[in-house]
Amino acid sequence: LYFDASTRNIHLGSINLGINNYFRIYFGSLSNKINFFNNALDIFVERIITVNVGSKMNIIVIDSSGIVFTKPLSMDDNNITGLGNPLESKDAVNKQYVDSKFDELNARLQRLESNFK
Repeated sequence: LYFDASTRNIHLGSINLGINNYFRIYFGSLSNKINFFNNALDIFVERIITVNVGSKMNIIVIDSSGIVFTKPLSMDDNNITGLGNPLESKDAVNKQYVDSKFDELNARLQRLESNFK
């Protein structure tokens, strides 16, 4: 634990950790820990990680089934990339999927119009 009087920051861990060195912070057992190695952060927990804000519980939940947000997610005008095609009716869709459906519908409409001429 290091207190920096000039910045008033409190550091838990290591300052100036050399290359190929690491440190761990344990949360009560060998399997519940934070591991820092070569500027990478790995979090190991037996169950889940939750982020709580004030009295609001479980704002973000991370476990083996995925990541759950219980509040709206703002992307602050940034893109979501690498989004796959939908599998369920409430899945988000990517632009390529929407464009392909638009092209399919447009082709059907053109065939219908040509049949009525």
